[in-house]
This record gives sequence, structure tokens and C-alpha cells, in this order.
Amino acid sequence: MIALDHSTHSTCSQKVRLCLAEKGLAWTGHHLDLRRFDQLEPEFLALNPAGLVPVLVDGGGVLTESRIINEYLEDAYAQPRLCPEGAQKRSPQLSAYPMRACARCRKAATGGISADDLKRSVARLTEMVERIDRALEDAPWLAGEEVSLADIDIAPFVQRLVRGDLFGLVAARPRVNDWYAR
Repeated sequence: MIALDHSTHSTCSQKVRLCLAEKGLAWTGHHLDLRRFDQLEPEFLALNPAGLVPVLVDGGGVLTESRIINEYLEDAYAQPRLCPEGAQKRSPQLSAYPMRACARCRKAATGGISADDLKRSVARLTEMVERIDRALEDAPWLAGEEVSLADIDIAPFVQRLVRGDLFGLVAARPRVNDWYAR
């Protein structure tokens, strides 16, 4: 049985829950309240010493990092496929979120966000939405005709924009708005 340690509002946890749902996989969840620092409890740190969610346990194996987890789920549970056939199609030129985001999140949580940092972040988010829009010019999904891990990877970040003060970035682009609605 698949078990997932996760948090409701964690974008990385959302990506894994989306992948599990798209694949129709049964799983049990252990919710961590990040505001109460559940991720720093000794039993969770035994699973992931980095103290980050999500963590997936399947068949005794422990996996961390949402992209790695989703790629594992794609390989271990082949149907339905969430990666297009062919290396070229599997590697769309769309990077969901820079890996250095964790450092920025920690800095924001402990020291706040400067006006310059906020301006740079909004510029990066605008560029991300523009790249999504360009990727949707020729197909309904980011990597082609079917939903894929690329869509799952980026959807939680677009959800944050839609639910927050940056909804206009999505609303101004009908292809992105339609993609998000689907």
C-alpha cells in the first residue's frame, strides 16, 4: 500500500496527490501541519532528514522530492501513462519552478521578502506563465495531446497565482486559463 506524508498547502505535496489521482492509485495519507513544524518531529525526520514534504513509502522504499516521486509512480504504475512516448516529447522545454525555490522559501519564512525580491519573483512568475502559454499553442496539454507529468508539475504553482493576487497573469491568457480549468 502506498503511503504519503504530505501537507495540504504544499505545492510539492499537491503535485504528488495529483499524480496519484490521475493514475487512480489508492493511498493512505499522513497529514503534516507545517505551521506547527510537524516535519521536524523525530519520526518524520527518520523518513526524510531534510524535513521536507512529500515523502512516499511504497513496498518498503522511501522516496522524497515530488519530481522523483512522480517519475517513480510513472515507472512503477505504468497505466495510465503520464509521459508521452519518445525522449523529445518527454522533455518539454518548460521548467516548472527553479530548484533554488526552497532556499527562497526558507529565507521568506525566516526573514521576510524585500521589495526587490518580490519584483524579481513576479517577473519570474510572469515568464513562467508566458512559457506555459507558448507551450499550449499547438496542443491542449503542455507535452502534447494528453495530460502528463509536465501538467501535474506546474498546476499547483498556477493554482497559487489563480487564488492569489496574481490571477491576472492567468486570466489574461485564454490558453492558460482553459488549461487550468481542465
